[in-house]
Amino acid sequence: MVKVVQNIHFPVSARSFVVPIVEALNERHIDSELWVEDNPCHQELLAAISVPKRLIESDLTLNPIKLFKKVSCYRKCLRQANPNAVHAHQTRASVIPLIAAYLEQIPVRVYHNHGLPYLGYRGPMRWLLRVIEKINISLATHILLVSQSNLEAAVVDGLLPKG
Repeated sequence: MVKVVQNIHFPVSARSFVVPIVEALNERHIDSELWVEDNPCHQELLAAISVPKRLIESDLTLNPIKLFKKVSCYRKCLRQANPNAVHAHQTRASVIPLIAAYLEQIPVRVYHNHGLPYLGYRGPMRWLLRVIEKINISLATHILLVSQSNLEAAVVDGLLPKG
């Protein structure tokens, strides 16, 4: 049986982008679960999400101790869930799930890029966001971008190979 973990950190984005994917997969008898941050500001929204879900910290932190703890926790949860695939959405919310899935040798690791945030910045922030994109891409077995223009920018900027 195939089992898919869908990860996104922000509950509002989860409702808009990921819940329909989880619903569609489950309707087709592909066991799928939403993993989302437990955001105190969005308790009502989280309660209204009716698909199978797990509340888990996956938002990127630059604090190395917190990062290690989040990756360790995520790995433990992956071992419990035993998925065949992890589908991680959005740039900064994908780093921890993709690192954990890579370390746990999950065979299918999808990075679903919903936009290239580095394009809107200059200087050190642009460099940092571009590095995060490179990390996500290098950890994923499959990469999805939301538009042809994002794909073209990623190729031009050397994030993805041509073709």
